Amino acid sequence: MKKAAIFDLDGTLLNTVSDIANAVNAALWENGLPYRSVDEVRRFVGNGARKLIERCVEGDSSKYGAVMAAFESIYGEDCLNQTRPYSGVMQLLRRLKEDGYALGVLSNKPDFAVAKLCDHFFGGLLDFSVGQKDGVKVKPDPTLLLAELEAIGADKSATVYVGDGETDVECARAAGVAFVGVDWGYRSERRLRDAGAEKIACCPQELYKLIAVACDGEEE
Repeated sequence: MKKAAIFDLDGTLLNTVSDIANAVNAALWENGLPYRSVDEVRRFVGNGARKLIERCVEGDSSKYGAVMAAFESIYGEDCLNQTRPYSGVMQLLRRLKEDGYALGVLSNKPDFAVAKLCDHFFGGLLDFSVGQKDGVKVKPDPTLLLAELEAIGADKSATVYVGDGETDVECARAAGVAFVGVDWGYRSERRLRDAGAEKIACCPQELYKLIAVACDGEEE
């Protein structure tokens, strides 16, 4: 039985909000629209870049296409400026890899950015990384998660999906896999609880233990 730990990216493995906010605001400025605060951008992320830009241009939707194109261009160039893994994340991934877990990333972030970030920070550790693609539904739809689990031969009963938001909880539920939340991301613990999360880690060390329990049924 092949074990798998699959992760959301923004707010779970990487703190990306500063680079996202900078790219958003550069795109808004190019199109004569007002800036958004980092807190606003943090609230807006989680449902994909299209929804992020829709929220940012609310009240002037005629400029959506231009802002979206500018954001993708700017963020594609500048997504590594301030983004960093959360403390302890690299050690967590290496330990899971050593324990024989298949590791993957499933994000609502555009696929080009997911690939660039994962190659830069996690090269060699992941069995797959996938983001938002044209014509494929984003989380909480489980299609991509289930397809990737099948491709790597992972058993759903020994798979855990890890994330920081409501869409992650819903995606895991729809896919029929265990979910573990993290409280250091872009959504509060209360919002995760309200969405149905029962296990929430406060640090990567605790996350390791919760992943082991979810996949093996035994305390580490």
